[in-house]
Amino acid sequence: MNGTINNIQRNWITDILLLCLLIGTVFGFLLGDRPLNVPDEARYSEIPREMLVMHNFVTPHINGIKYFEKPPLLYWMQAGALKTFGINEWATRLVDALMALIGCLATYITTRKCFDRKTGLFATGILTSSLLYYALARVVTLDMTVSVLITLTLFAFILGVRHPPGHKRRFCFYLLYIFAALAVLAKGLIGIILPGGVVFFWMLLTNSWRELKNIYLPTGLLLFLAIAMPWHILVQQANPEFFRFYFIDQQFVRYLTKDEGRYQPIWFYIPIVILGVFPWSGFLYGALKRIQQKHVLDIFFLTWAAVIFIFFSLSDSKLVPYVLPCFPPLAILIARFFAEPESKKDLAIGFNTISIISTLIIIAILVALSPKITTNYHVAQHWSILVIFCLIINAIFAPWLYRRKGLQFAFIAQLFFSTAFLFSLCAILPYIYMDSIKPMAMQLNTVLKPGDMVATYDYYYQDLPFYLQRTVTIVNWGGELKFGQAHQNTDNYMIDDPTFWRAWQSQQVVYMMVARDLFANLQKKYPYRFYPFANGKNDLIVVNHPRNP
Repeated sequence: MNGTINNIQRNWITDILLLCLLIGTVFGFLLGDRPLNVPDEARYSEIPREMLVMHNFVTPHINGIKYFEKPPLLYWMQAGALKTFGINEWATRLVDALMALIGCLATYITTRKCFDRKTGLFATGILTSSLLYYALARVVTLDMTVSVLITLTLFAFILGVRHPPGHKRRFCFYLLYIFAALAVLAKGLIGIILPGGVVFFWMLLTNSWRELKNIYLPTGLLLFLAIAMPWHILVQQANPEFFRFYFIDQQFVRYLTKDEGRYQPIWFYIPIVILGVFPWSGFLYGALKRIQQKHVLDIFFLTWAAVIFIFFSLSDSKLVPYVLPCFPPLAILIARFFAEPESKKDLAIGFNTISIISTLIIIAILVALSPKITTNYHVAQHWSILVIFCLIINAIFAPWLYRRKGLQFAFIAQLFFSTAFLFSLCAILPYIYMDSIKPMAMQLNTVLKPGDMVATYDYYYQDLPFYLQRTVTIVNWGGELKFGQAHQNTDNYMIDDPTFWRAWQSQQVVYMMVARDLFANLQKKYPYRFYPFANGKNDLIVVNHPRNP
């Protein structure tokens, strides 16, 4: 008996270590090889950098201005990564990659405990290689962190209800309260609203209200508040304007209105999920069809995916990453379909659907790829050929293997070629043109002196402070910083036209970053000297005194 237990334990440890190595490699491949995306990656990288500079981990700032749109958990973790590994793209993306890895490992552990080892491995492979999950594991975004924490919360719940009252159940439910509190610190009230909604509707559908008696609510709620409340209290004490803007405007108004300009039709997330689960989307139909109505676990994972999908579909503010918490339960349901297939016809439909979707992606790549969107068309073209090759092989070889060798061989082949497809996409991205000012910022860094002014005219280049590692002066622009501007003195950060042009005519060295077409108008309007310093595709840097480029 002891030998069997030891073998099982070794099996668990071996699986976890191998998954860490393999998934870490998948998510870490070329992680720092491209500039920060604008605006999100740049914004959410600059805030933790400023936390380190200002030694203020309570009030988030961007370019020296208060920024209350999101809570601080991701910023805190990124600040730790930047402090440890330096100010660079790899370090700032590391947190999201690690969170995605944690989500995959938690999926394996929970699925194996709920079902079996094979289903756990299937679910982990599906989640790791799903297109949207993989993409968001490699960018700086709050959505991966909150998605993983919501996932951990719901995993802790379903594992908890499977145990009778006792220390194991108590441990799972205390983990639930901890993860829910962290989810609130990651992205606000949805960290508790979404898991709460899933649990409520699951209990409603399965008549499992008796579970409420043993969820350790009084002590769990105290634990939740002990983790979630301190930052909210401290930031409110330091900033009396915080509460209304953060809770009312950013949590409720954003969800219920079109004020943010993010309105999409109610069906918006249907193609997002289908494409996001690729290359496994062809099996969604079979996975949903096989769900056993009396199997409380299947119903739980279906309820989880459905509640989150419907919640965001009904919102007047939609962005692609919002639906990410649907992916772990969908991966588990698809894995259940693979582990216990009930219909060869549904499997055949799945493989044929993948072939159709692969063909559509190939057509989209051939149509979209052009010299206009690339920095090196020939290199991008070579990598795109590999992408197309992987899609073609996957579309042909996996169905063939299924017919000749069986489902497990087909699954492994699809997993392998989908990973090769994702790696090829990563290799293309550095050669796709992005609106990054990194080359100009690096050039500017070589000559900047402490007393020089760097100004952005009529726009705020979100990535400029990160690459310069200093705040900049913003001229004639408020945007998302208007709220912070209204509640602090921003004379050192945001100025108007007359103030800027007085500085331009002074002895101080002033560098101005400006859009190319706007600069042509400034030259006509103002009789000042402009000395060119650096050029980008759409923007340039000029200086008010002669400088060597």
